[in-house]
Amino acid sequence: MKKKFPEGSNSGSNLKKITANSEELETLGDRIRFIWILSGLKREALAEKLNVTSATLTNYVGNKRLPNSDFLIRICSEFEVSPAWLLLFKEPMFLAYNPDYPELSPPPENPESDTKNEGLEEELLSERGLSRELLIENRELLKENGDLRVELERMKARSASDQDKPNEAHRNVG
Repeated sequence: MKKKFPEGSNSGSNLKKITANSEELETLGDRIRFIWILSGLKREALAEKLNVTSATLTNYVGNKRLPNSDFLIRICSEFEVSPAWLLLFKEPMFLAYNPDYPELSPPPENPESDTKNEGLEEELLSERGLSRELLIENRELLKENGDLRVELERMKARSASDQDKPNEAHRNVG
């Protein structure tokens, strides 16, 4: 990732002072000023980069004028700043992890966790296959159990009817 905010004369102690006190970032102009400080650029260079005049940039930073949507899109795009942070002051400031400003960034993406997730997805698919096999086997066992119960009832009924009839062999004794 190329460094969007080079170290500059404006970025050192001002950054710590401003991030430590979020009340200083209440307005849109304050957050534009914060981006300016982080950029380390002079007003003219930043204005040129954002395709506005120095006076317009000063008006935005001073909360004298609201920026138009083109400006907001440019500043967010140019510095990879979250529009939610710029407009509503919702964290994090950056769209992607910025190692130069980790406290203002979302957590870094972890390629190991992606690999781990893929492994877990494969394991889950395997478990689902096993679950289906067990379900089929369970259904077969339940059917077999039902068949055996029916057969047992038939055998009990036959045994009971055999007990009611005297045994032919025992009658002829005598």
